[in-house]
Amino acid sequence: MAERPPDAWEAGLRREALAFAYPPTPDIAGAVSRRLETPRTRPPSVRRFALAALAILLLAAAALAVPGVRAAVLEWLQIGAIRLRLEEAPPTLPAATPRPPAGLGPTLTLAEASVRADFPLRLPAADLGLGPPDEVFLSEASGPEGRGQVVVLVWHVPDRPDVVRLSLYQIGVRFFGIKTAASASVRQARVGAYEAFWVPGPHPLQLAEGGENAWTLVPGNVLIWADDVVTYRLESDLTLEEALRLARSLEPVLAPR
Repeated sequence: MAERPPDAWEAGLRREALAFAYPPTPDIAGAVSRRLETPRTRPPSVRRFALAALAILLLAAAALAVPGVRAAVLEWLQIGAIRLRLEEAPPTLPAATPRPPAGLGPTLTLAEASVRADFPLRLPAADLGLGPPDEVFLSEASGPEGRGQVVVLVWHVPDRPDVVRLSLYQIGVRFFGIKTAASASVRQARVGAYEAFWVPGPHPLQLAEGGENAWTLVPGNVLIWADDVVTYRLESDLTLEEALRLARSLEPVLAPR
């Protein structure tokens, strides 16, 4: 069969193209223009939520603009069962008590306290040289979230039973009290995996049951930290480094069988 010349092929394709019925082209540009001109609306529920969130943010910003409110929000710290109320000026310091008062509860032996306590008691490691506490107190405490126990271990100055050199509170209630401290003096630290606060100098402690406590066992520094169960308050004349070493060394007291 003879081949058709190239001119004949081209002429045939032109005739077919002219005879082909193309579908109508959609008005894409017009549709896009009309969509851009129509204002987009959100569902009423979304709009209401956005307006409510904006109102809350505006109210919070306005409240924080008031110095008194801002201080109330920003100058409270919570660690375990203790709340720290921070003030610019150092608080009025209570006088040291010559010996632990009756308000701490009855005096027990360490063995008795370890049996009666609702949580495992802990002592500084033996290699620190403190030895067993000279006095142990156990009392019941109540707060907004229920009752619990507080155990206080006390070490005296050697040959001075009327002078306390170190006290270790172990607090099993969820809210025990409020301490007031100068905001510039409080430092953050860590005892193992737990956050701690270092408060130099003795400070008033307002108990959850109301009123100020009538004693300061040691006119020194306070280290406060908490694990998942117990809040610890170490009151001593130790430096921060020494207090952290003691806190990190705590080990369980073995209850007598």
